[in-house]
Amino acid sequence: MTSKRSKPNTASGPPLQLPEGDPLDVTPDSLVLDPQNLRLLEVSQNLFDTAARLIGQSSIQEKVEGIMRDNPLFDVSSLVRSIEYNGFLKHEQLIVAPLDGEKYIVLEGNRRLTAVRTIIGKHGRQLAGLPTSVR
Repeated sequence: MTSKRSKPNTASGPPLQLPEGDPLDVTPDSLVLDPQNLRLLEVSQNLFDTAARLIGQSSIQEKVEGIMRDNPLFDVSSLVRSIEYNGFLKHEQLIVAPLDGEKYIVLEGNRRLTAVRTIIGKHGRQLAGLPTSVR
């Protein structure tokens, strides 16, 4: 059986010209959640309309993190338990883009970042109480 690759649909807008990126090791503090994440559209239209210049504000970030952590739609608690047991899987890297020269916005991986921040809040920065293999 053969298949044809379909032509990209450009009727909805121009194709994205995203450069190939190199992996970076960054701390959770240098990452910001994306209030325009499509998953948030289902639960909070007003966050989805956040102006780009306001994305990094702590009040917006706290609201996004609270929704992600507390809404069963995102099931962050299960992800927290999985990471606490298995560790953070390196092949499940977050996809980020520069935001302001110091911070990066998470394009893919907002649930994982919320889970990691929850774990840090629970166990501290040194992740005391977690097995060495998980830290």
